[in-house]
Amino acid sequence: MQVVHFSLTPLAGSPIRIVNALRQHTSWQARLIVLDPAAYGTRTFEGDLDWNRDREEALSCIDSADILHLHHYFDLEHNPFDLDFASLRRRGKQLVRQFHSGPFHIAGGQLSRAAEIIQSPLPQVVVAQYQERYFPNARVVPNLVPLRDELCSPSDVADHSATLKVFFAPSSPHSAWKSSEAIARWENKGAPETVAMLERLCARNPFVVADIRRDMPHADCLRARQAADVSIDDLVTGSFHLSSLEGLAQGVPTMAFLDPRTLSVLAEMAGTSTHPWINCRLENAEDSLLAFASDPDARKALGQASRDWMTRYWNDRELVRHFTDAYERVLETDGAPFPARFDPDKLQTWWKLRARQDLAWQLRRWRHRLAEVAISRLGS
Repeated sequence: MQVVHFSLTPLAGSPIRIVNALRQHTSWQARLIVLDPAAYGTRTFEGDLDWNRDREEALSCIDSADILHLHHYFDLEHNPFDLDFASLRRRGKQLVRQFHSGPFHIAGGQLSRAAEIIQSPLPQVVVAQYQERYFPNARVVPNLVPLRDELCSPSDVADHSATLKVFFAPSSPHSAWKSSEAIARWENKGAPETVAMLERLCARNPFVVADIRRDMPHADCLRARQAADVSIDDLVTGSFHLSSLEGLAQGVPTMAFLDPRTLSVLAEMAGTSTHPWINCRLENAEDSLLAFASDPDARKALGQASRDWMTRYWNDRELVRHFTDAYERVLETDGAPFPARFDPDKLQTWWKLRARQDLAWQLRRWRHRLAEVAISRLGS
C-alpha cells in the first residue's frame, strides 16, 4: 500500500519522520511532498519531494497512492498546491487530515473558521500533545523520533563536566504573557522570559552556561543539544514540543511544564503513567536548574533514564503502528470519519480537558502582569 503526505511547510520535521518510519518499519510505501521546504529560512529540515522542483515525480506518486495524508488544513479544491483533492477522492484516493496546531491558530483567530476546521468531515488525526483537546473527532497519533538515528542518540563526545550547559532553542519570539491571548496561550515557548531566567541564573552561578540557539538548520540544532547537560522546552503552556522528545532520545535531561491533560494523553499513548521530563513551570525553573548545577551524577542518571524511557515507551518502530492502524481503518470504512473521542459540549468534559488548565494559565498571567505593575510603580 502507498501513502503520500502533503505539507505546506516542513512542520519542524514531523511529517518526514512519519514517512521515514513507515518506510523503515512497515510494508507501506510512503513519500512526502512539501510545497515550500525553505519556509523557515535558515531553520532547514530534512525533506523528500519539493512540489516545485520535483513536480513530475510527485504527480507520479500521487497517481499510484492509496491514501493522501494532508498535514494541517487547506481547502480540498482551492489550495496552494493547485490540486483538486476532492476530485482525487472521487477517483478512489482516500484522504486523511493531520493537525499539528490548535484550530484557532490555524484559523488566524477566526471563530467560524476554527469551527469549520474542527468539524472537517475527513478522517482526522492529531498529535498527542495539547492540540488533541481541541479536536474531538481526531484520532490521536504520536510525534515520532528516529531512535536509531545518530543525531537522536546520546553523544559519545558530550563533555558532562562540573559546568552545567543549558540548551534552549525557541522557534518563536513571542512573550509568554504579553502577546495576544490567541498566540500566548499555546504558540510559543515564552522565549523572552526563559532567556531572562537563564541570564539571571548564569549571573548567579559561574558554573552555569546558557546555550541559546535560534534560526539554524535542524541537524545543527540536534548536535548542539547532544552536547548539553539539560534541555529546556516549553515551561509555560502545559504541553511539550517535538524538541522535548528529541532531547529525551538523546539522553539529555529535559525540562517542560506538562499539565494534567497532557500527562493523561501521554500516559495513554505510551502505555505507562511514568515519564522522564523534569516537570516544572517557568516560575520555579531557576531553582531546579541550580540544583542540577551541583549534582552532575544526578544529571547523568536522569539522562540515561530518559533514553531508556524513550526506547521502551516511545520507540518509533512500535509507535508507527498508530499510523498504519489509522490507514487500514480508513481503507476498510471507505474514508469514514473516526469515532468521536469526547463530547466538547458536556460541561464536565470541557472543564477537564481545557477550562481547568486555561484558568490556571490565566491566573499565572495575571500574577505576572500584577508583579510587573508593582515593580514599575516602585521604580517611579
